Amino acid sequence: MSIEIPRTTITKDTAAFLTHLNYVKRLRSILESCKITVGTKSKFQFNETKINNFYIKHLSTHKSIKLDYDLSKADENISGVMIYWLPIKCYYSLYYLESIFIHLATQSECGFEQKGHTKVRNCIHSKVGSLFKFSNEEFNKVFSVSEIDSFPTNQRNAAGPNFYKYSTCTNSLLRLLRKYKFGKKNVKNGTLHLSDFFLEYRMKLNYHNQDYLSKENISTKIMQQYVTEYATAYKLYKELLITGIKELGFDLEVV
Repeated sequence: MSIEIPRTTITKDTAAFLTHLNYVKRLRSILESCKITVGTKSKFQFNETKINNFYIKHLSTHKSIKLDYDLSKADENISGVMIYWLPIKCYYSLYYLESIFIHLATQSECGFEQKGHTKVRNCIHSKVGSLFKFSNEEFNKVFSVSEIDSFPTNQRNAAGPNFYKYSTCTNSLLRLLRKYKFGKKNVKNGTLHLSDFFLEYRMKLNYHNQDYLSKENISTKIMQQYVTEYATAYKLYKELLITGIKELGFDLEVV
């Protein structure tokens, strides 16, 4: 259920928070209708030691996320703090799974290496829609920066309670991710996939600032809604990756 703030309390920072909430809700709604299909099972000798190591890291991070989320459900005041570090934990939990998935799908061990984050993203960009596919059209597409730059700017009602229901919200989110990743650079060959959301939001918090998500005039209920939507989007993408890993022939339950 959407929660609206009286118009008299809408400020620039409040509108920005509600717009971020719409982006998270849009991603969640896309992932809800999404399934993954992969090619044939892996036939090469995969690195089981590294897979198990990364899966254990994923389980540990996921356990921490679940514990914190359960605490926030019991006490919604915790959400005001959780909105700032939930994206960081969620990204790493997903990165461990993405690294395993990429290894099984392509033989590449790039995710197991130091500073493998960019390599994993590049690999996903190059293989989505071919080596593995997502049933949702928007999530199965890699967007070029030139296409993203052609999207309209300054979407009206981006903070409105229904904005997340429309494809214009996806376009607006991609413009934001383009800004986070490339800044104002004139990029000719850059690409983005909607899964980049988790990395770029984590990067914004880790290395830039927390001010982009101002809590001014935001009720604890809306912050709780943000946490719930973010955690749900994380869970849905996590489940897609686990399904893909199992389809590639590795049973994570043995770890």
